[in-house]
Amino acid sequence: MTTEQFVLVDYENVQPTNLQRLRDQGFRIRVFLGAAQERLPLSMVSSLQVFGPALEYVQTSGVGPNALDFYIAYFLGRKTLELPRHLRSQGLACRRVTTVEEIISEQNLLQSVHALPLEQMLERVLNHLSRAAITRPRAVKTLRSTINSLFGKKLTDSQIDDVIMAMKNTGFVLKDSPRLVYRLDQPLAGGTHDNQSAGATPELTVPTDADAPNTAMHIAGLMN
Repeated sequence: MTTEQFVLVDYENVQPTNLQRLRDQGFRIRVFLGAAQERLPLSMVSSLQVFGPALEYVQTSGVGPNALDFYIAYFLGRKTLELPRHLRSQGLACRRVTTVEEIISEQNLLQSVHALPLEQMLERVLNHLSRAAITRPRAVKTLRSTINSLFGKKLTDSQIDDVIMAMKNTGFVLKDSPRLVYRLDQPLAGGTHDNQSAGATPELTVPTDADAPNTAMHIAGLMN
C-alpha cells in the first residue's frame, strides 16, 4: 500500500518557520492563506522552496473567524473522494497539530511500527489471544480492531490483512465465518508464543498482490 502524506497549514493561525525539516519525510505541503494575506515573509518562502512541486499555496477568499477551517475541511472531503472505493469508507488518517516537531515525532513512531516483521507482529497477536483472561474476538472486524490496538492503532490496513492471512495459513484461525474459530495450542514457526505445545510446525506464508490499488492518505493539519 502506498500512502499520500499532506501537511495542511492554516497560515492565519500558525506560521511555522521550520517546515523544511519535513523535506525528507515525503509530505506534500498545502499552505492555506486568508483573503487578507497577500504577502509572505521572504524567509518562509525561501525555506519552502526545497519542496518544489510538492508545495502549493492555496489563496482563499473567505473572511471571518475560522474561515480557513472551512477550506481545509473541503480539501479533506475532496481527498476522501479520491481514495479507491474499497478504502473510502475508512476515511483519512488526520490529526491536528501545532508544531512541526509533533509531525516528526509521529512519523518516527509510524516508521518503527510499519517496519515490524510479520513474524513479530503475529507472535505478539497470538500471545495476546492466548491469555485466558481475555475474550477473543468472534468477528473479523473486531479482530482487526484488536490487532491494530495492540500496536497503538498505527498499523496499515495491509499489515492487518497480512497478520490475519498468516493466522489462517498457519492454522491459528480455522474458520472466519460466521464466527472466528481459533486453534492456539500449537507452536509458531520460527518462534514461540505463550500457549505452545508439541506438534508439527506450520509454515508461515502470506500471499501478496503487488497490483492492488491500495493508496491511503495521512494528513497532518498545522492549526491552532
